[in-house]
Amino acid sequence: MSDLTDRLKSDVSDILLRASDFAVEATITFDGSSKSINVVFDENYNGFDQFQHEVGNTGPVAICATADLENEDGEIPGEVADDEPTLEIDGSTYNVTKGARYGDTAVLFLSED
Repeated sequence: MSDLTDRLKSDVSDILLRASDFAVEATITFDGSSKSINVVFDENYNGFDQFQHEVGNTGPVAICATADLENEDGEIPGEVADDEPTLEIDGSTYNVTKGARYGDTAVLFLSED
């Protein structure tokens, strides 16, 4: 059983490393400052609504490491109601409408200006 567990851990690590091949550079502006981060950008993200039990297009999202986003108070863009964060990717600027964290991974839900 140990060999199988080790193999699965190795396979998962390989998959995560390959995901970094799809990352693009983006500039996040949040809490009065800007910085460059790497994100996996999905222009046509389809999310699952657990209450309606249906899949629907939520628009563009950016997936990245939570640690890349956190400010000094531990908040990420989209968690603070009075914040107006933006994300610039390849010359296009998006408003961050919501930020959600899933452990070490953060998802930024975006809308175009």
